[in-house]
Amino acid sequence: MILHILNGDAMLPDFQEAGIEGDILVWREALCEGSLIADISSLEFWDDRSEWIGKTYGETKAGYNHKMLDELAKLDHSYTEIILWFEFDLFCQANLLGALAYIRCQPHLQNTQISLICPDSFPGMADFRGLGELNASQLASLYPGRKTLTADGLETAHQAWQAFAAQNADVLETWLARTTPSSPFSALLPALQAHLKNLRTNAAGLTYIEQKLLDIHQSGATSFPAIYREFWRTEPIYGLGDLQLLTYLQKLQDRGLIYL
Repeated sequence: MILHILNGDAMLPDFQEAGIEGDILVWREALCEGSLIADISSLEFWDDRSEWIGKTYGETKAGYNHKMLDELAKLDHSYTEIILWFEFDLFCQANLLGALAYIRCQPHLQNTQISLICPDSFPGMADFRGLGELNASQLASLYPGRKTLTADGLETAHQAWQAFAAQNADVLETWLARTTPSSPFSALLPALQAHLKNLRTNAAGLTYIEQKLLDIHQSGATSFPAIYREFWRTEPIYGLGDLQLLTYLQKLQDRGLIYL
């Protein structure tokens, strides 16, 4: 049996239309934001995430459990291969590390082949932004080229998760300085470097993303959509959606730094 793990719902309709064999698990999280602990298999981890998602985005506990934990329950079954379909930005790379960390904690999956599909380009698309842009036939064309993750690769992902989940700039910087993730994890390094920039604050007490949004606003963008578009144009590495950016903008508004 084969299981496909998709990062979010954007590509789900086209993926289903592609008719690729296997079960589907939709990973509906945003691990690049909010509180984390390293033990992703613990009840504490998911309780903390549910609480944070609820406070930040207004999701109910029941809604979170249905959208995320019910999906995770699919990993209670045994599979011969698990294929992860994730994009190259921080949003997806953080979720990829979380998914691999969770799989690592499942004893019955220790001998399962783990494969990754994570393209950073696609033929004919000059400004490729991710899997969500692809139609059914384009997604199907990626399937034969999936990369099997080796034991060394999985160990690199495990160490990266530990450094990422520490939520400590010095810990992450140390790991990045002594590690050079290779293919198929080539997207991991730039994504985590971007995350490292945002873990620290400047003299004004602003994170990198907060300062960038403030700069965009001060340059003349005076509406939420205009700010979103400029941020997505200049900072695609973060992969943040409008809900995530809205929380940053609300913090800036609360501090009286922007008025929208």
